Amino acid sequence: MKSVGSGVLSIIRELGLEEELKLATIRTHFYDFVSPPLSDHLWPASLKRGELLVLVDSDVWLFEVRKYKSQFVQKLSSHGVREVRFRLGRVFKKKRNPDAR
Repeated sequence: MKSVGSGVLSIIRELGLEEELKLATIRTHFYDFVSPPLSDHLWPASLKRGELLVLVDSDVWLFEVRKYKSQFVQKLSSHGVREVRFRLGRVFKKKRNPDAR
């Protein structure tokens, strides 16, 4: 007999929402993966076929964050990320959990 959790996961896969769920998890725990001040200038925008698109709010931070591309992939590989791409765009500010650090 299948557990409820495995049933829910199979429905999520059938609906094609598995990467959306992974992206939501990445967004929720983003400050655990990327430390400030860098994280204050980034937003994980989409995850498609293992490629995470991260929006960056300025040219200066875009230049800086590209240095850490392999570290992003390494830290986020457990969430299905095989490649990271950075692009200028609007960054949504998320309040940090003060207890997280």
